[in-house]
Amino acid sequence: MSVEPIGILSIIAGVVAILFGPYASIGLFVCATVLGSASVASLPGGGNLSPAHLLLMYAIFALLVFDRKRPNWINYVAFPRPGFWLGILVLYGFVSAYYFPRLFSGTTYINAIGSTEYGPNVSLVPLVPTSGNITQSAYLLADFVCFVAVSAFLCTKERLDYACRLIVAFSVLDIIGAIADIATGLTGTSFLLEPIRNATYQLHVDETAGGLRRITGLFVEASSFSYVTIGCFSFNFYLWLSNHQLKICGLISLVLFILLLLSTSSTARFLKRSQ
Repeated sequence: MSVEPIGILSIIAGVVAILFGPYASIGLFVCATVLGSASVASLPGGGNLSPAHLLLMYAIFALLVFDRKRPNWINYVAFPRPGFWLGILVLYGFVSAYYFPRLFSGTTYINAIGSTEYGPNVSLVPLVPTSGNITQSAYLLADFVCFVAVSAFLCTKERLDYACRLIVAFSVLDIIGAIADIATGLTGTSFLLEPIRNATYQLHVDETAGGLRRITGLFVEASSFSYVTIGCFSFNFYLWLSNHQLKICGLISLVLFILLLLSTSSTARFLKRSQ
């Protein structure tokens, strides 16, 4: 396993955040999720560890050790709470990610997530186990742990308000990442983002559709960017309609909507039609 420079920075930031308590650790974790194409370390088998997943570990440690208001986490995964059913889904995901690519090997063709024995390729390849089976399983487990930890953290109205501010802050970072992607693409300086686009996934950056440059932000592809951005837009637009105290939400939702229109992603267009 090799640790990247951004991994060292993430470790230092995580330790510093713990010193400031659970609020800082949760905030750092949420903001780090904008780095969707970054990898702090390369895992055996070709997988990647993202900054957000590394910092989630620090956030959980801060919650377990320093959060005095923390309720019993078991309550959030007990039957028939939502955490129980999410846990069943995670178990199914682990089993299917390991066995299905081997059980049905070579019976169909796929656009592989991650690297395969055929190398990185955007074309169809025969179904075989890939590094994506490892990373996606890890992400699914992290989603489950994140759900339980955040559910336990958001046990007061004060913390719910803090979570709202965090999502607004994340939305601003998403906008900054999109602007950086557009600016470096137009000026031919995309290499400046390589330190935070260092994952071994098949990155679909600097691509065009119909003569328009696809906006990927700091994610691996336009669909990932638009999927995250539509959530940020909906949240900020709702806060603006609700006359929330965060008056900047209206401006943020407008900018996010423009970025979605320019993203060229079919994901964004489909979600906008469904709304």
